[in-house]
Amino acid sequence: MRHPAVEFATLRCIGQTDVDLSMQGKSALKSLAEEACRLLPDQILSSDLKRCRLLAERIADRLRIKPVFDPIWREIDFGLWENRTWDAIRREEAHAFSEWVADFVRTPAPGGESFWQLQKRTLAAISRIDPTNSTVLVVTHAGVIRAAHSAFADRPLSRAFDYNIPYGGMLNVEIDFSEKRRRLSGGRPLRRRREKVPIHGRQRLRGTAAWTAALQAFPLRKC
Repeated sequence: MRHPAVEFATLRCIGQTDVDLSMQGKSALKSLAEEACRLLPDQILSSDLKRCRLLAERIADRLRIKPVFDPIWREIDFGLWENRTWDAIRREEAHAFSEWVADFVRTPAPGGESFWQLQKRTLAAISRIDPTNSTVLVVTHAGVIRAAHSAFADRPLSRAFDYNIPYGGMLNVEIDFSEKRRRLSGGRPLRRRREKVPIHGRQRLRGTAAWTAALQAFPLRKC
C-alpha cells in the first residue's frame, strides 16, 4: 500500500528522507484505513518511515493487530540528493544527473542505490514474508511497488515508471506456488512454473485511496 500524500513530492528528491504527510494525506488516513481493513489482512508490514507508519498504525488499530516496521520496505535511497530540489540537482550536478536519467536502473544517485538494487532489496523483503499468513498488507512506497510490479509482471525495470502509481490505488497480487522453493537471483524476476499472477485483472484504482500492494504470500525462499 502506498502511503498518503506528502508535501512538495514533485519538487524535492524524497527517497528515504523522513517527511511528514501533507494536510491532504493526513485527512485521507481514515478513509484509507477503512478501505485497507476490508482486505482483512493477517499481518501488516510497513516501512519504518513516518509517512507509512501513520497509515500502518491506523489500519492495525482498527484490526487490533500489531504492525511490523522494517527499513527493508523503505523507498529508494537517493544518497546525497536526498531532500534537495530537483532543480538544484540538475543545475549543480548536471553530469551525474544526466547519467542517472540515462540509466537509472544501474546508475545510483551519489551515495545512494540504483533501481536494480532497490528491486533486489524488494524481492528479498518479499522472500521474508511468513507464508503461514494468507493475506499480508504491505504499506510502502512508490519505488518499492514499481520494483515489485516489474518483477511479477515480467517487465523490464527500465519501463518501471510507465506504471502509474497515484496516491490512492489498490493492487492485489496473488501468488500460487506449486513448488516449495523459489530462487531469487540478482534482483531478477522470480523464476516460476504453474503460478497465477493476475495483476492487471485485479487492479483497482480508487479515487483518493493510497496505492495498495496486498501480497497473498506463499513460500518464497532463497535457495
